Amino acid sequence: MKNERTEDLNHLINENNKYLNLRESINSKIDDKENQISKISENINDIDKNIKKLELSIKENELNQLDNEIEMFTKDSEKLKEIHNNEAFKSFKITINRLLQYINNISKLSKSIQKKELENIKKNQEIKTRL
Repeated sequence: MKNERTEDLNHLINENNKYLNLRESINSKIDDKENQISKISENINDIDKNIKKLELSIKENELNQLDNEIEMFTKDSEKLKEIHNNEAFKSFKITINRLLQYINNISKLSKSIQKKELENIKKNQEIKTRL
């Protein structure tokens, strides 16, 4: 009977050891998974930081580009002001305005001549119809 109890006790000890080994294995796997989750979380945080840095960099580049465009526009505007204030440009502008006036006058004269020609044609037709 003592042998049976010893066997039962040894069997229980073996089962308990199996249980403890299994429990230790499960705890080890849980620790591994928690470490993986922690690393993934760190990676996600790093990705978020990199995205924010990239967004800032993009915004900086856009602002720099806008600054460059504003500077170019300002330079172009100053050049236009210089040209506009230039005496040669003023003289050219006056000449263009005179040419436009001449063209306008010629157009008016042409219309007037056409009108008189039409009147003469009508008068000639009236004279022909009377004869």
